[in-house]
Amino acid sequence: LFIHKLCSFLGFFGYVVTVLTLFGIGIFLSMKFDDLFNFGILCLFYGIYYGVLNRDLAAICSNTMAAHIGVSIFFKNFFSINCSIYVQYYSDEGLPKRTLESDMCAVCGNKISANGNERQVEQLYNLSCGHTFHEFCIRGWCIVGKNEICPYCREKVNLKEFFTNPWEKTEAVLMYVLDFVRYLVAWNPILVFLIRGIYYVMGLE
Repeated sequence: LFIHKLCSFLGFFGYVVTVLTLFGIGIFLSMKFDDLFNFGILCLFYGIYYGVLNRDLAAICSNTMAAHIGVSIFFKNFFSINCSIYVQYYSDEGLPKRTLESDMCAVCGNKISANGNERQVEQLYNLSCGHTFHEFCIRGWCIVGKNEICPYCREKVNLKEFFTNPWEKTEAVLMYVLDFVRYLVAWNPILVFLIRGIYYVMGLE
């Protein structure tokens, strides 16, 4: 989530520098137009590039982490032999294999409530489905990891609920920009061949 915020800031900063350069801010800063413009474009490029890379890696890591979080249950079988099974909170196939306790975060597997002599450090976030998680955990799961579902019951999550503050709107815009760039890069070869095929059929080449 920190890298995502850093990429958001870097991309927004590069965009602001580029726009201000076009309006002639370099005259007041005694800087050349080309140097300032190239700096803004460079910041914008790295913010978008590492933002796309970070979201793809976070999606893989979050799904892998959630799929392995659970608890080992020890029991004795019919022959009185000690056995253990590992049950999980999250399942790609559908319903989870274990009931989520009220004081447990299904993303990280840690307790969300502090003990009697401990101070509550992490803020909590309650989804519309009623499940409560650490704020950083659920933000990383939904925003960075591109999972628009509850990590336990798989109910649809409205991402607009996370962007309540005005300064968080830039993260929402960057999220859609990163998805657009990602799909543009992925579909670019197909679009090129499609356009060339249309040109060939219409005899424009």
